[in-house]
Amino acid sequence: MASERAKKIEEIAKQNAHLVWAPHTTTERNDTAVRERLNLVTWNCSNLKTATATIGGTHPLQTIVTALNAKIILLQETKERHKHRHAKIENMRGYTCYFSSLPANTTRSGKPREDIPVHQKHNRAGVSILAHNSLNPTQNMSRIQEPNDLQGYAICLRWKTTRGTLLLVNAYLPPPEHTRDTHNQELREETRHRIMRQISGWITAERRTGEPVIMGGDMNAAWYPHDRRRTARLNTEDKKYMTWAKQQQLRPADTLHTRNPQRQTTFESRSTTDDNNMTGTTSRIDDWLVSVREPGAQYQAELPRITETHHDLTHTSDHHPLTLTLDAHQLGIDIDDE
Repeated sequence: MASERAKKIEEIAKQNAHLVWAPHTTTERNDTAVRERLNLVTWNCSNLKTATATIGGTHPLQTIVTALNAKIILLQETKERHKHRHAKIENMRGYTCYFSSLPANTTRSGKPREDIPVHQKHNRAGVSILAHNSLNPTQNMSRIQEPNDLQGYAICLRWKTTRGTLLLVNAYLPPPEHTRDTHNQELREETRHRIMRQISGWITAERRTGEPVIMGGDMNAAWYPHDRRRTARLNTEDKKYMTWAKQQQLRPADTLHTRNPQRQTTFESRSTTDDNNMTGTTSRIDDWLVSVREPGAQYQAELPRITETHHDLTHTSDHHPLTLTLDAHQLGIDIDDE
């Protein structure tokens, strides 16, 4: 009886083998193989129009992409509404662009639309993913259409590799005070929690068996107490964010292999800058989250990862770019730079 059950389990595993993702291990690599770095960058650009304002023949976004050799760049707070054509981006070193903008807030006749939720009536959201054509995104990436309520807040691509598919997610979680047009603090917090619930429900519904997730974005929450440099403690929203991520089996990429990582800050508040021109509040509220091995899972998600904040690059945002560096070969990703 036991042997029959074992055979049945083995047959089921073979049938589902195409659903299971697993990276190349070091033993599968040729000793002479060259590790190919894959740089992914997440950046809250605080307005795409400003980030692409040309000065001296270039613009901040181009400078960041070139300096960091970014193959994937995730942008938040593009502040775009119902726009999907951007010549400066589409002509920038040959990228395929995916936009999730806020819906139009007026009808064709110019009348205000009353059917738009409160969290989509302002212009402080908008996300996009830029994928370099050396990754062959038109063949290897397919967009999963986000629900209407998540327009401007999340975008997801299914990335086909030689090891299987993985989900690449760009998320913008607004701070509780995001809806400043209301005096109801409870409603302001609910806006954030509503978006978090919808993102987790959407990704859970779309995620295939054994499919890993790489999520980058502006989370507006800290993971470690020292991520908030002035208070050095987590607040209620930080704790809720951690619970939300863990429920999706996600952890910050740079916390998996060390108990007390030195986390670099990504945000420098301008509104709290001291009168003597000292830097205001700094914190780590942007992040790269990656899936971890679930109990009994057949895939491996413990990959070598490096994250780095780039304070030295000139730009106009109060957020700094955050790079995630992966081993392309181990992920089963081919980069065609020719």
